[in-house]
Amino acid sequence: MKLRFILALSCALAQPAAASVATPPSTAQAQINLTKAGPIENLDLSQLAEGIDQGAFNSEAITAAYLARIAAIDDKGPTLNAVIATFPDAINQARSLDAELRAGRYRGPMHGIPILVKDNVEVAGPLPTTAGSLALAGNVTNRDAPFIARLRAAGAVILGKTNLSEWANIRADNSTSGWSAVGGLTKNPHALDRNSCGSSSGSGAAAAAAHRGAAPRRRAAPHRGAVTRCRAAAEPCGAVPQRDRRRSRDRGRLRALRHHSRTRRCSIVLPVEIGPSAAFRGPREAAL
Repeated sequence: MKLRFILALSCALAQPAAASVATPPSTAQAQINLTKAGPIENLDLSQLAEGIDQGAFNSEAITAAYLARIAAIDDKGPTLNAVIATFPDAINQARSLDAELRAGRYRGPMHGIPILVKDNVEVAGPLPTTAGSLALAGNVTNRDAPFIARLRAAGAVILGKTNLSEWANIRADNSTSGWSAVGGLTKNPHALDRNSCGSSSGSGAAAAAAHRGAAPRRRAAPHRGAVTRCRAAAEPCGAVPQRDRRRSRDRGRLRALRHHSRTRRCSIVLPVEIGPSAAFRGPREAAL
């Protein structure tokens, strides 16, 4: 716990506090600025956060651009099947966060940034949390997993749910990686006839296709092969999957990944996600 606390504190200190955040532009102007900055798939989290901070972008324009990207290559074109569904209120979430900035409320560097969430992590409705199974097709729980609640509080837009190997690949010994009854077969965006690997196939394919997790950040809950198979590909990028040695009692935490990136992306996201939920903290952890 001390190591996690120190890491979170270090990352938080590495992120300079914004002295002031500019008023968001109109959505029309933000769309023009996004187009000038380059295709949305070429912009990473830190660039988008800086664009919001500096008043060049707004959350509505960013969210709309990612929704269009998903529609173009996930629902049509190569039909990657990386994203099971997008939240119908995503644009409204973004507009509300833009309105907060105009009113002078800034939640931090995640303010207005869209993310995708693997579909075995609970997110309050209207979308169900299915784990890819038809048995849970109506599983609308109307509650957020603890780290999703933390992301919302930090200003993230919950954009949608990503596909996965059904039941996180514990459905059968010979289950097909990246296939679920709800989402179909996730395709590898770099080679459509190749395996997308691991239970977090949808999250990985979405990031690789630069929906950017169909957003600059995707939140997955890796298990077994999703960790080991992705390690070789991820390590050169500085984001190395490692299995947590301690079993989590909080199903919402699912902290199987420790982010080893030394980039600004670490300091933006990690302090939000890290740490056990308050419901499961012991006296010592609560003191930290």
